[in-house]
Amino acid sequence: MILHAYCIHAQGEAPGAEVRGIAGTEVRGVEAAGLCAWVSGLDAPAAPDVDRVREHDRVVRAALATATPLPLRFGTVFDGEAALRAVLEARAPELRASLERVRGRVEVGVAVGWDADAARERVLAGRPDLRPAEGRPASGTAYLEARRREHALEAALCEAADSLLSRVSVAVLGALPDAEEARATLPRPGLAGTLAHLVQRADLTRYRQIVQGAAEGAPEAELRLSGPWAPYSFV
Repeated sequence: MILHAYCIHAQGEAPGAEVRGIAGTEVRGVEAAGLCAWVSGLDAPAAPDVDRVREHDRVVRAALATATPLPLRFGTVFDGEAALRAVLEARAPELRASLERVRGRVEVGVAVGWDADAARERVLAGRPDLRPAEGRPASGTAYLEARRREHALEAALCEAADSLLSRVSVAVLGALPDAEEARATLPRPGLAGTLAHLVQRADLTRYRQIVQGAAEGAPEAELRLSGPWAPYSFV
């Protein structure tokens, strides 16, 4: 039997009997070096399908209800308690430092939506030299020029998406200077990118208000909040 691991808490933060894991299995704590790993015993590694990932996340959410844990990625397994304790002991200073970093904090996210076609037209209005030529390239030189324009336009769209994310970022970090941020610029249809913030639990209501204010100041963006989550983006 292997151990499927969900998250790591400080010692003493053990799961309650009501917490069920992968395929309804019992979730228990394995302690070592002042740490407590939440695990389930399985006959074989769980397949990463939607239902199993949701079951994994449900346990991490249960852990988050009492204190912020270090979430482990789906598929983290150990060959028994001895192997798990050895890892906890070997990495104890690093894991305790990470728990201290996230103590009292949670991850919240903002997906920054946009109209990619409208953004493209705004870019081309300022850079008409990047507008693709009509028809097939008449020569090798024309083909290379067309490719150069495509790459330059992609870079300009990425810059525009990043600028939109920065407007939200400035609003959040300006009001919550102790927050941490992880950014992913993903310029594609419907989405400019995402921002994840590590904030104090006590600041959640204020965070939502700040993002709402940022949305009002950026009418070309659609801001979609998610969370609170365990701090996946910061561990």
